[in-house]
Amino acid sequence: MTSAAEINKPSSSTAYRICRGGGVEGKQQQNGDGAAVAEGRERLKRHREEVAGKVAVPEDWGQEKLLKEWMDYAPFDKLLAPAGLASARAALAAEGRRAAGGGGQRMRIESRCY
Repeated sequence: MTSAAEINKPSSSTAYRICRGGGVEGKQQQNGDGAAVAEGRERLKRHREEVAGKVAVPEDWGQEKLLKEWMDYAPFDKLLAPAGLASARAALAAEGRRAAGGGGQRMRIESRCY
């Protein structure tokens, strides 16, 4: 098994700097044959294989409310809404336009589903 020190060991083709968070960020220097890029990919693959199953993923991360506010539910709403709801809404809007005389104030329908 390879240790973390061996994985993060600097090579001659890689420039390292310490990030503010305490981690190491490697930047590959350009060389003509692409060996540095392949070496970086191999090291990343080795690292992934080492830590697989060792990283604890929490059930709750405390920001679920923000995710729910950001998420677009439109595709799900289309699947779950009754088939006649759209036609009933269109009929109600048409009736409102007829009652207003066509050129008057338009009726506004808002969705209040929460």
